[in-house]
Amino acid sequence: MERFTSLSHVPAETRRLLRDRLRRFLPSYRTPPARVDRALLDDELVLRSLLGMHIDRESELNRARATYEANALADDGEPSFQDLINDGWIRIVWGRISAPIHMRVAATSERPRTRFNTLMAKRHGQTLRFSDDVRAQTDLATAIETMERDGGVACQTPEWVAARLWDRSSDASGGPISALRLWVDRSRAIGAPSIVPSQIWSERFAEAFRESALEVLTNADGLEGWNEARSRIVAELALSVNQPTSTIELHVPTPPATAVGRALWLGNNQIERPLMEGLVSCGDLFGLLRLLLSDVRHTDFSPAPNELAERIVSLVFDRPDLMHMLILTVRQDAELIADLLFCPSTAVLACLLVAQWEAPHSAWDRELTLGEHQNAKASAFADTVSVMGHFLKREQVNPAEVAALLTWFHSNPAGRATSLHGSVDGMLEILRSELVGQPVNLLGDLAAALIVSLPSSGLGTPAFAAALDVIDTGGLADRVDPSPIVDAYVRSIAEGGYNLTAHRITQGSAVSLSVLATRLGPERRHGFLYPVEVKGRLSAGSQENPYTLADNIARSIRAHLRVLSRAIAGSTEVAPDELVDALAATIRMGAVEHKEKGRIATFAPRFEAQTLDRPIAADIGAAISSLTASARERVLTAILTTDEPMVLAQLSTFVPHVLRGQIEARVLELTPSEAGAVWSLTEVQARIDQLLAAGMSTAAARFMEEERNIGTLGKPPGRSVTRLFADLRLHLLRGDWQAIAEAQPPPDLSQVEESSAADTISFFRAISELKRPDGDVGGAEQLFARLFNRHPETAAYAVNLFAARISLLLRPNAFAVLGGAALARGWERPCRCSTSVLTYPYAVVAGKNRRPEVEAA
Repeated sequence: MERFTSLSHVPAETRRLLRDRLRRFLPSYRTPPARVDRALLDDELVLRSLLGMHIDRESELNRARATYEANALADDGEPSFQDLINDGWIRIVWGRISAPIHMRVAATSERPRTRFNTLMAKRHGQTLRFSDDVRAQTDLATAIETMERDGGVACQTPEWVAARLWDRSSDASGGPISALRLWVDRSRAIGAPSIVPSQIWSERFAEAFRESALEVLTNADGLEGWNEARSRIVAELALSVNQPTSTIELHVPTPPATAVGRALWLGNNQIERPLMEGLVSCGDLFGLLRLLLSDVRHTDFSPAPNELAERIVSLVFDRPDLMHMLILTVRQDAELIADLLFCPSTAVLACLLVAQWEAPHSAWDRELTLGEHQNAKASAFADTVSVMGHFLKREQVNPAEVAALLTWFHSNPAGRATSLHGSVDGMLEILRSELVGQPVNLLGDLAAALIVSLPSSGLGTPAFAAALDVIDTGGLADRVDPSPIVDAYVRSIAEGGYNLTAHRITQGSAVSLSVLATRLGPERRHGFLYPVEVKGRLSAGSQENPYTLADNIARSIRAHLRVLSRAIAGSTEVAPDELVDALAATIRMGAVEHKEKGRIATFAPRFEAQTLDRPIAADIGAAISSLTASARERVLTAILTTDEPMVLAQLSTFVPHVLRGQIEARVLELTPSEAGAVWSLTEVQARIDQLLAAGMSTAAARFMEEERNIGTLGKPPGRSVTRLFADLRLHLLRGDWQAIAEAQPPPDLSQVEESSAADTISFFRAISELKRPDGDVGGAEQLFARLFNRHPETAAYAVNLFAARISLLLRPNAFAVLGGAALARGWERPCRCSTSVLTYPYAVVAGKNRRPEVEAA
């Protein structure tokens, strides 16, 4: 069922409702109006003065050419004016010249150019010419003097003056285009006020203004297409850093064909400076576009799509400067997203702008506003995706646009916010939910649009993850051609590389990939199951750095291992034996270091620190948990051959409890001398941390003792405090309350470390009081409260303070009816920290089970 029932019957009502919801859901930064300190002149006097004024600007093309060529010498070595244009030193837009600031700097430093510098120094100059009739009016003398001195004038109501400048002169100014050029120059003299054409003019004058503005935006010289803009940007950057264009082209990708891709291209930080310079070069055109969009924004009741919005969208699609201006304007006025949404060519772009939306924020009260912004943004995204899906179902939206949006989502790390106020994963689920309801043939087209890029990409790229996502969402594994996807996977695994990762390959995606591989012949299926050939890669890379080569092979093994594990864990049927055997073989391949036998240590702690994904033990554990007894035993036997205790400690928390004993026994066999090699103190500390987290105190104690004997080059900061923390965790595991009570800070600590050590000891003393049978819970609450007040950003302090207060509140009878002081305390303000808002759970109050109000984080 569609989210908006009006969409199929009264789209104008959907537009009106969407504009209202977007306005509420997506707040934006508002720039306060500039304060005018000059005396304000009478509006009528200013208007009469401006109507008789003409402006000659030094930036006009002919005047600039004359200035540059005025003092030309045959042997001065400076290029001609036309060469300046061709080489990218200056740009001409709507008859006016401009030059990027880095070009002006280059002309005064490394390559001084006298005539060019003279041109740049004069380009902002202007000459005001007033008619004899205006100069003859004595009451206009002050206004004329002010404008000649300051180049502009402040009036009481600049919006009214700007309106009259058009409707009193546009019919007698040599045509609408010339009239608009004159109007823009005159309105700049009073600060270029913001106006709404449909509100300040009659329909005749408003329509004349809109048509003239659209004509200028369509035909103004200097507005390039995408390829031309890229060439100009490359030339500008090359000149500014004195590098050949071939070098710069490597960092400026070719503009894509989709609106979403082009918007993301405009957000490339490599070209940010030229794009922002373009806002200056095209400033007059930007002003016209802004006024047209203002007209759209203030039209609450309109057919959907809005006619003016449609014309603007068709105009800006092929002009990067105008699209850049449009996006910047829309990010200030969320209502305009609704009009982009009803134009099929920009419907998906509207969804992208919502996903990228950044609400106003500050360092204050973030806990109060963060959750509200996240929820509101999710609602806005669901609204826009629903409308986009409506047009997609009617085949009005290009599937390539949706493919570009999906690829963008998959280019963001899972769990990371795209902005301060929105989660990528939540919005991706909303998009998937909409795609599920789309016809299979449309999803097939969407998958095809993504598969096109696979010859140059594979596992670890956003396009590959997005393609599998669509195949999984639409159940297309039996429909699409499996060869491009499986071949891309096998090639990327076989080649390896630093960026190779199974990040964003879900269990469903892995299952779909496995199904695709089953549709190929036995030889190619075998190639999918066993894509890593360690001995061959070691031989082929004999000239490479051996450590880098080993790490690249390890990443290949880890990525393939994750995909196989997820394919097994996500399967709704019994996993095929060949998949289980491939998983067991891949685990053995990476269990220990033995290059002669084709084995690389892939479970070393350093790899866990380099990944955005969850621990690899979580994937293996999920696979083991879903297998039958015999298959489970084969995989478990393989993983128990590893000599890395850290991954085994992690695995023990992800497998069925009945298997924990075998894992603990294997960990006890791995003494520090027999465990896998590590390269840093950080890896040793990570091992200890995971062993303690798994409750393996005996094994942890061995490695803690080894850590004390490890020598380093200098004194690593924080090592003593980290060791103290591990010691106290070990005492807590063993229930050695006396050792915790007698703990003292290590000697020779810095002032910062002394404070951290004191907090650590206080924390564990409070934990021990809370955990021991005869502990002082009241004292624990006081310690936690003191720590929380000093460090409210630390979630552990807030959580344990909450636990201590609950323990005090409900003891000795957790099912007692609260009353009196206990009832009042039960409804006290919860603990608050930066990562969550903690509230009391269900409590028995006045004979009823009631749930206190929950605040959203």
